[in-house]
Amino acid sequence: MRLITHVSAICLALALPVLASAPLAAQTPTQHVLLTACNDTTFPIWVAAGAVASQGWWKIEGGACTYVGSFLTYAVGFNVYAQAADGTNWRGSTSEDDWYCVDPNNAFTLAVGRRDNGDADCPSGYALKLFRFVDTPSGYGRDQDFSYTYHFHM
Repeated sequence: MRLITHVSAICLALALPVLASAPLAAQTPTQHVLLTACNDTTFPIWVAAGAVASQGWWKIEGGACTYVGSFLTYAVGFNVYAQAADGTNWRGSTSEDDWYCVDPNNAFTLAVGRRDNGDADCPSGYALKLFRFVDTPSGYGRDQDFSYTYHFHM
């Protein structure tokens, strides 16, 4: 019995660093962001959001705010993207940002829309877009849902 206890302890000690560095896809999402998007421009934009899933498009008129939904997260943050009819977009630009599959022409929901490192394996008819990463505000733990308002502006 002692041998089993020692072997179990050694296996656990070896596994903890691996579990701590597991990719997000292997972790369990436990938090929701209740997201409102505000369009601080004078023209309409179309908004998409992602955390585990990707979903869009919500049309938001210039100067308006719209509740876009509740998104399951990994308690580190979520991602947003927007585009206007003239081609202007609000996309990611840093190493913290993530790639998501979107339907460029229609409303969409993909249960697993995130693509690590821009892997081009979107479903047929979908395109990759680099979404902006938004940190979970400080003070919220793994299982604490929170409301957030994101402002798109020029």
